[in-house]
Amino acid sequence: MGVIEAGVAILTIVAGLILFIVQYESRLSKMETKLEPVLQLEPRLISVEQEVKSLDIMKNIISEVGSERVQKVFKEKKE
Repeated sequence: MGVIEAGVAILTIVAGLILFIVQYESRLSKMETKLEPVLQLEPRLISVEQEVKSLDIMKNIISEVGSERVQKVFKEKKE
């Protein structure tokens, strides 16, 4: 009798593990379908990030040029 009960216990544990794995896999596939639109946005986000970096560089150049012009104007007014 002990062997049969041990076999039933082992089969119950295996069945529980199989159910857990199936449910976990189902959850993962649902998450993947929810993430698909986000993953499709990734290339666009990268291009936006590059645009922001180039705009930041342009802003720095403009501010440097602008500050040089302002300094020139102040020097001219002082003289």
